[in-house]
Amino acid sequence: MTKSRFIAVTTAPVGLILIMLAIVSIIITPPATEAARRGMGQFMQASLALVCVGATAAAIDHERGY
Repeated sequence: MTKSRFIAVTTAPVGLILIMLAIVSIIITPPATEAARRGMGQFMQASLALVCVGATAAAIDHERGY
């Protein structure tokens, strides 16, 4: 397994799971303060960045033909 395939297989699903957990958390207990909303937004941005890294690694791995 190449490094790019390993990154694609691990980071994209983890990022998606974190985004889903954040959405469920927002639905169950909405953030009460501005700082909490800002923190949740930053957490979701970081999770989305993980998904983007995984998708990029998958594209690189696909392009190489492995």
